[in-house]
Amino acid sequence: MLSDSDHIRNLVSTYVRNVDARNHQAQITLFTEDAPVRVLARSGEDEALRHGPVIGGKAFAEASAALRRPIPASRTTRHCTVDHLIEITDRSATLHAQFLLLHTDADGSAGSIVSVAETGIYRFSFRDDGDGWRIAGLDIVVDAPAGGEQSTAP
Repeated sequence: MLSDSDHIRNLVSTYVRNVDARNHQAQITLFTEDAPVRVLARSGEDEALRHGPVIGGKAFAEASAALRRPIPASRTTRHCTVDHLIEITDRSATLHAQFLLLHTDADGSAGSIVSVAETGIYRFSFRDDGDGWRIAGLDIVVDAPAGGEQSTAP
């Protein structure tokens, strides 16, 4: 039997795998209908809103589909999350995790090139309304060093 922490970690893993697969419709059921999702850019201690908030899984799926370009056949993307900090209080919870977005591109000579495309922090909130844990809010905080280029993908 899975613990609440395990269920929450599984939600995060399902979320990032759906993002990598560009399976926007699968994201809808992971979120509560009132979940705010924002994308922020962080430079030093400062954070600036870049996108959102959009409210609920359906709005987030639509926004993601509109903002994200199709993945070229020669590329694989992987969001990797590390350093999960989980707090659970009664039927609500938070999970903060650092993330890396890796791109693996075929280089045309039967090899591949792996690059770090983006780094940042996910700040998730969760709620268990009796039907299981769902994402009740998400801030995607993308590192944007001063003078650096910023991605526009959520």
